[in-house]
Amino acid sequence: MNLAEKIEQLQNKPEAERKKILIVSLIIGMALIAGIWTATIKNRLRIPAPENNTQGPWNILWNDASDTISSLKNNMTTAWRTLINEKMGGNSTPQESDLIYQKNQ
Repeated sequence: MNLAEKIEQLQNKPEAERKKILIVSLIIGMALIAGIWTATIKNRLRIPAPENNTQGPWNILWNDASDTISSLKNNMTTAWRTLINEKMGGNSTPQESDLIYQKNQ
């Protein structure tokens, strides 16, 4: 019996029976598709475990802000020492610049 004869037999059955066959076929087809999808989705959704040295966004922001403040302090200290040295005619030692800097803070 070929496919054309099977289709003809199905067409000759009563409408209620054809609807039952349609519903069962749809359920089987949907279950098959859902099963394949479920089996393949696991591989696509695998997320690698985070490394231990990763930081959260707030830690990164805090560290960046701390680095920026430290850099500003260093730059201000260097600028202050340069200014003092220029005011003294370029003859001050780093120790003298530090003493004047500390007195003016």
